[in-house]
Amino acid sequence: MMRSVVLFTHVIGMVLLFIGVAFEWVGLESLRRATTSEHALSWATLQDKLPRVYASHSPRSWSPVS
Repeated sequence: MMRSVVLFTHVIGMVLLFIGVAFEWVGLESLRRATTSEHALSWATLQDKLPRVYASHSPRSWSPVS
């Protein structure tokens, strides 16, 4: 039972990690292709918010060691 829970948690974590990497990749590619400053600003805002998503799923944020 415990093995199944750990495996499920690991698989979900990996899926979330790849989703985050995909968002970052799409955001950086779109930022590179932006032709106007307004368009670039909208993608830069997404890039600014991504570290918050990563931090909420990193082991450091829930680690009992301070």
